[in-house]
Amino acid sequence: MLLESLEDLLALYVRERDPSEAMERQLGVVLRSFRGFSKVSRLEEIRRDNLIDWRNHLLKKRKVSVATWNNYLRHIKVLFNFAKENGWGDGQCLKGIKRLPEQKRRKRTVSEDEIGQVLVYLRHPDQQFMPGWFWETVCKALYYSGIRRRQLVGLLWQDIDWCENTVRLCADTSKTRTEWLIPMVSSLQEILVELKGVMEHKLGRRCLPTEQIFNVTLFNPNYKAKNMMVDHVSAAFRRVREQTGVNVSAHCFRHTFASQLAKQGRIKELQQVMGHTDVRTTLGYVQPDMKGMAELLSGLANI
Repeated sequence: MLLESLEDLLALYVRERDPSEAMERQLGVVLRSFRGFSKVSRLEEIRRDNLIDWRNHLLKKRKVSVATWNNYLRHIKVLFNFAKENGWGDGQCLKGIKRLPEQKRRKRTVSEDEIGQVLVYLRHPDQQFMPGWFWETVCKALYYSGIRRRQLVGLLWQDIDWCENTVRLCADTSKTRTEWLIPMVSSLQEILVELKGVMEHKLGRRCLPTEQIFNVTLFNPNYKAKNMMVDHVSAAFRRVREQTGVNVSAHCFRHTFASQLAKQGRIKELQQVMGHTDVRTTLGYVQPDMKGMAELLSGLANI
């Protein structure tokens, strides 16, 4: 088979490997970035220098983070390795191009005071058009569950088991394409019961099992879509950051959730709740015990 363009390669990969929507979207972003810079359109035209120049452009001109470059490299390798497996190219253009070392920073979390600032902003009468009460519900749901944006917008009423007090996170909205259950704590249950009542009042009927739990388009007429999407969540948190100065996002709530629970030391259970395939990812949320370290250092002899 003759590949006319890099876009053909992506289309074939999607057809044969059936990646998640998020993976397909990111592959498209990376491919457009590379093509836009290199002006190379065919697989056989790609040279190692094209990739190195693209990397340097991203890091030095675009000022992207090393983590972003590593992410781009991982995705471009997925496509090129797929091509190599099928006899289109030998993958030599990737030779010697490796991940760059990343600085290990603490996970970005939000404090109780910062969450309070966000909620005060959302409760202000001027935010009713967002509407503020809805995004307050979203913040609390993220805080009490630790789920990702994609999982939040993918939740349907049929995913809630009111008898067992569990929430089902479906494979098609999971980063690892795995389905699992998480406990529904009482605070989360109260939020969902209240939201369900508001939605049924708005709709004039019962919520259907297949309807979204979190759907801002029902409460804000400015949205043309019928369902809430990940971009709606991102835009709402961007507005909150701009107006409050609090560096908050959906993923910040996930980090906060995990960091607080990691203090209990029950890493295996936390790994299961977070849906991590590698426990090392979960261990990244374990914060150092400053009191314990101080006691350790107190053992030094005076000189």
